[in-house]
Amino acid sequence: TFASDELRDFVRRGNPVIGICNGFQALVKLGLLPWPDAPQEIALAHNSAGDFINRWVEVEFPESICIWTKGIEDGAKIPIQFPVRHGEGRVTAADESKILRELKRRRQIPLRYRQDFNGSMDRIACLCDPSGVVFGLMPHPEAAVSDWLHPSKEKGSARGLDIFKNAKRYVDER
Repeated sequence: TFASDELRDFVRRGNPVIGICNGFQALVKLGLLPWPDAPQEIALAHNSAGDFINRWVEVEFPESICIWTKGIEDGAKIPIQFPVRHGEGRVTAADESKILRELKRRRQIPLRYRQDFNGSMDRIACLCDPSGVVFGLMPHPEAAVSDWLHPSKEKGSARGLDIFKNAKRYVDER
């Protein structure tokens, strides 16, 4: 379609793209994640319990090629948390072990849940494309940009803005 062709061209030029929640689902359906121009090998399915989940969850940042999470380290003093709000957020694949090996080898898993709460393969919370500019995630960093939004209200608890600052830095450096 025209929209997907335009988006593919935008990505090919190295421009950052983020898809949060349903946006992550769209990036997968459009074939931009995990590997552009390859057969779709992953899907976002109903949570394992079959329920809609609306809560804050702890996340971790494995080493990755993703420009969006560059330099963000796991919270030592305050664990990093983002809200999740989804009924279909479980990352799955027909051949999970093969796909997981390849995603890890390519360092395309920039964010994982600390605990399994929705059945997502290897607790995957998001994926990036091989270039690191396309970023799809189920958690909502845009809802964690100010400490007063975080359940603890503790100074330094909201880390969602770090993700968007990384994208701005990437664009500014280009």
